[in-house]
Amino acid sequence: MSNIIIEKKVFELFIIKFEYLLEKLNKIYDEENALHNNIWLDAQDVCMALNISKRKLQTYRNSGRLSYTKIGKKYYYNKTDVEHLIESIQYVQKIS
Repeated sequence: MSNIIIEKKVFELFIIKFEYLLEKLNKIYDEENALHNNIWLDAQDVCMALNISKRKLQTYRNSGRLSYTKIGKKYYYNKTDVEHLIESIQYVQKIS
């Protein structure tokens, strides 16, 4: 077994950097955990649920009527947001 001796300042700097890295990892973990706790639907699922075309879905995105998350080139929609949109569409249809 060998011993390594480092200065106190170097050790303290190491601890600060380690704590910073730990914070970053915890943030990434929390974001990933939040993503998995929600149910996300892709465009095809949303179009089928709403019985709309992909172009109409794009209109909902562009107008801000339906929030989304884009990962790479693919859009994902929170299931709860889609359900709220369905409810608002049904409400408008009832009063029309």
